Amino acid sequence: MDFPQNQSFFHQTGIQMIVRMEPVLDPRLDRVAEAARRQLELSPYSGIRQVRCESNGRGVLYLRGELPSFYYKQLAQQAVLKLEGVTQVVNEVVVT
Repeated sequence: MDFPQNQSFFHQTGIQMIVRMEPVLDPRLDRVAEAARRQLELSPYSGIRQVRCESNGRGVLYLRGELPSFYYKQLAQQAVLKLEGVTQVVNEVVVT
């Protein structure tokens, strides 16, 4: 896999900014994201089963989608937090 290079540019204020580019692996090939999807599919709450899981391939798991309450958002996070290979969960689920 080719990793993108960090991008450096100057903001209009003259401050140099460096943007770190991290690849996101194809979710079909990532075991951590797949294990998280399987875990969420076991939920009795149908909305939680629709949350998307992606990983950066280094243990950081991203949860994305929409749920109707913060309670469901927290349930989704707790369901995947202790999975093998997960070092951090970034919960980007939006409560609608």
